[in-house]
Amino acid sequence: MRIGISLPVREMAGDLYAIKDFAQAAEELGLTHLRVPDQVIRPGNAHLHDPLMLLSYIAALTTTIELVPSVIVLPLRQTALVARQVAELDVLSSGRVRLGVGVGVSKPEYDAMGVDFHTRGARCDEQLELLQQLWTEQNVTFSGRFDSVNESGINPLPIQQPVPIWIGARGVPGDAVVRRMGRWASGWFVLASPEEYPDVRARIDAAAQAAIPILSAVQGQAGETEYSVTLQLLGLMTVLTLLPSILLMMTSFTRIIIVLSLLRQAMGTAQTPPNQILLGIALFLTIFIMAPVFTQVYDDAIAPYSNDEMALEAAIEAAQIPMKDFMLRQTREKDLQTFVSIADNPDITSPMETPLTVLVPAFITSELKSAFTIGFMLYIPFIIIDMVVASVLMSMGMMMLSPMIISLPFKLLLFVMVDGWMLLMTSLTGSYV
Repeated sequence: MRIGISLPVREMAGDLYAIKDFAQAAEELGLTHLRVPDQVIRPGNAHLHDPLMLLSYIAALTTTIELVPSVIVLPLRQTALVARQVAELDVLSSGRVRLGVGVGVSKPEYDAMGVDFHTRGARCDEQLELLQQLWTEQNVTFSGRFDSVNESGINPLPIQQPVPIWIGARGVPGDAVVRRMGRWASGWFVLASPEEYPDVRARIDAAAQAAIPILSAVQGQAGETEYSVTLQLLGLMTVLTLLPSILLMMTSFTRIIIVLSLLRQAMGTAQTPPNQILLGIALFLTIFIMAPVFTQVYDDAIAPYSNDEMALEAAIEAAQIPMKDFMLRQTREKDLQTFVSIADNPDITSPMETPLTVLVPAFITSELKSAFTIGFMLYIPFIIIDMVVASVLMSMGMMMLSPMIISLPFKLLLFVMVDGWMLLMTSLTGSYV
């Protein structure tokens, strides 16, 4: 069992002799690590030493105890500078550093340092990735959202490559912190009760398992390289197979592609435009129509979740609201009532409470009816042209000549003269309110 202790720096204030005696006593007692807390700025005038500076002092006074700056508020610090300072401390202490990091909770501290409080989670994730490279590579090239390094590095490198990362949380960690622990942490510590601890550990273990690379290479006994694929690949392929269904079932894509296909049949142009063109038109028109919905999903769910401001479950709930609102506006009341009745779910008391498993089939049914209704209207003028041409050919006794060959140029001429593509695009986009 590994047991450490936190240095009571506030209580010891500026008494360096007391700090020296405490650190040496902790080592003599066999404690495995000594933790020094961090806070860049704080209200009041109580002592709070910089952990990296203080641990450099302690490193010279001890020989075995592990040194844990913990937790430093990583997003408040420049990444390359942290890498340099920690590497130097690791060298001076003969490889005894365990870097504890967190994102902090004090917005005034972020404001004072000129750092965006709302992006601290994303910044921390990027910093952890860069730290790993700076500690293990002589020349690093890195381009991220917050940091950029071009063929540069630190020297000397730490003894430990990389320096172990311990990630901390003030209470029971949220999903974003759990994922960070699972991906980057060699250790972790949370303020969880004995009852909460088993669930926290299970979540972190699951996150660590999910962070295993999709493709791993292992050196075999005979010197050969053996490759193995984890379950992540299976999960990734499963998600990719579901993406077409999501595109078809929850957006305007279905109506658009059916209308375009019916238009091509009504004109009698066979494979013109080709399927690839129709799919491209349908896809980009779908993006155009769904842009406000996707923007709202990003603002209400994806961005807060990425910034550690919202749990995964809450983000999923928030993302469903604009999608449901869009689908409900296009779904006929009759279709929705039919599927609600089939589902026989007493929990559904309002349209917005309709689960996606019920709403999506109702939405698709309404989309099919709307698409066929528009297709019927498109067919009428072209059928009239076919009938006129067929009648003229019959009256002229030219029964062996296909009416389709004669009517096709007139259909194309009519479609071009009325600016058919513009009318169709306008009608399709205008059909979504």
